[in-house]
Amino acid sequence: MVVSAIKFIVVEKFEVRRRSDGSSYMIGMVLEGDESRPNVNAAGGGDREVEHGDTASSKAKGNPVMPCYVNECEDSLKAKILQLEVGKKAILTNVMRFPSSFKSTPKSKVILNVCNFRADEGVLERFIRPEVVSVAEARGSPSKRRLSVAGDIVEVGPCANTTTYKRRSLQMEGAAGTSVEVVLWGEAALKDVSCGKAVTITAVVKDGKKLSSTPSTRVESSSYTVDTGIIVGMEDVANGYPVEVVLENGDSLFISDEIPFDFGAQLPLQVKYKAAHGGIVESITTVDQE
Repeated sequence: MVVSAIKFIVVEKFEVRRRSDGSSYMIGMVLEGDESRPNVNAAGGGDREVEHGDTASSKAKGNPVMPCYVNECEDSLKAKILQLEVGKKAILTNVMRFPSSFKSTPKSKVILNVCNFRADEGVLERFIRPEVVSVAEARGSPSKRRLSVAGDIVEVGPCANTTTYKRRSLQMEGAAGTSVEVVLWGEAALKDVSCGKAVTITAVVKDGKKLSSTPSTRVESSSYTVDTGIIVGMEDVANGYPVEVVLENGDSLFISDEIPFDFGAQLPLQVKYKAAHGGIVESITTVDQE
């Protein structure tokens, strides 16, 4: 464990959470500046409260967005941190660095008057709007994976709006009737959603058998593209699903194992397809099958 100051950009605003023992803490997602980080090892652990996605595994892939925990602190520090908007650059002093999180100490201070510093804006964008996948892939994803999902809303539960939380449960359906529960928390639970809409729900996290929203989650209307094209390249099925196929115009489509398709067909192959945002295929047929 290393204690030092960190330069960071706020990726998701800090918010107050409560533990089962009644104590409270603040958590926000931050993107550290590009300067080299000190080496940290697995000793210290203690960051099992991560709820915004598998930051440990994404860190191994070069993603430096990590949770920053602020425990008991003076009211003045708490107020400053809660006022930090997304995109704000700041410095937090006397921070404990763990392999996949930052944690404040009683000596921590937040400094708002800072010089400009570099950070990977592409990483920020990929965190706020991660890869769009099908309902089938989202349902089969490992716990803590952060993703966006495209499908149809087929069931909308009531909004539970209490003094401590806001919560709404949805059912999303994809190709071949595959469905998954999506739980919206906070302000996302208050959004107007209705059955029958084709949507993309961004920045959710796999949580057991369901998907849970994060502060970055948005529910966006999405339309399907119905078009024809010629497949000129196809990923090996042995690499797993969804299978990526490349069209003559350079676009890619992604076909799940629930979509009937002959992956052994000879190329080039002319097809007609229906695809959602991100090239997620809902149906596909060869032209000579019509």
